[in-house]
Amino acid sequence: SDVCSSDLATFDQDTLIPENYFIDMMKDLKFDSKSKIGILSPQYIDRATGVKKAFASRALNKNLQLESYNLTRSTMTSGSIMNPFAIMKGGLFRGEMFIDQLDNEICLRYRKAGYLILEHKWVAVEHSVGQNTERLFFKLRVLPSNHSALRRYYKIGRAHV
Repeated sequence: SDVCSSDLATFDQDTLIPENYFIDMMKDLKFDSKSKIGILSPQYIDRATGVKKAFASRALNKNLQLESYNLTRSTMTSGSIMNPFAIMKGGLFRGEMFIDQLDNEICLRYRKAGYLILEHKWVAVEHSVGQNTERLFFKLRVLPSNHSALRRYYKIGRAHV
C-alpha cells in the first residue's frame, strides 16, 4: 500500500526546533512506499558552544547531487523525521542500544534494508551533546563532552555486554 498514516519525528528532551521546521525539512521530499529515504536529519547547533555541526562529513557518496540534502552513513535521531515505510521494513529503535548506540544502530539497519540516511544542508536544531566546554591543549582546540555519570555508565557498560 502507498498509504501510511504519518511520518514519525523523534526528539530528545533538550532539542529545540526552529520556526517552520517541518516545512523546511520536507520541502522537496515525500515519503511513500517507493521512497528510498529512511531517515531525514537536521544538522545541529551545540547549545554550549554555538557551533553548527553536521554528520555528513561521514558521507558515503560526495558525488550524489541533492540540492538541500547530504547523504550520510549515520546521524543523530533527535530532530529526525523517519519514513513510516522504512520503519515497517527496518523496525523500531532497540532498547538495548539505549543512549550512544541507538542512533548508529538504526541507521545501519535502515541502510541494510536499502534506505538512505539524509542530512539537511541548512536546517539545524539546537541540541546539547553532553555539556561541552572549549579548552586549549597545546594550542589545539578540544571540546570534551563532559557527559553525565549515567551516560558514561551506559556508554561503558554496553561495551562490555
